[in-house]
Amino acid sequence: MKKKSDGTVYDDEYGKPITIHSNCWIASDVVITGGVTIGEGCVIGAGSVVTRDIPPNSLAAGNPCRVIREITEKDSIKYKAELF
Repeated sequence: MKKKSDGTVYDDEYGKPITIHSNCWIASDVVITGGVTIGEGCVIGAGSVVTRDIPPNSLAAGNPCRVIREITEKDSIKYKAELF
């Protein structure tokens, strides 16, 4: 903390906005750095450190977080009969 000449206290910290679009699932213990955009329909794996933008409909994980593959219609739960 620093003091201005008038005695008020201020801090030099700042942060960039994080944008998370709709229909995303972010697992536990994920760290997202400032200025990152996560596209619509993404899945981010547990423990990932997201340092770059993630394109829409992507499965991404790791440290640093990387896109593993695109999420397609074949991943829809309606094709997983064993779950019902």
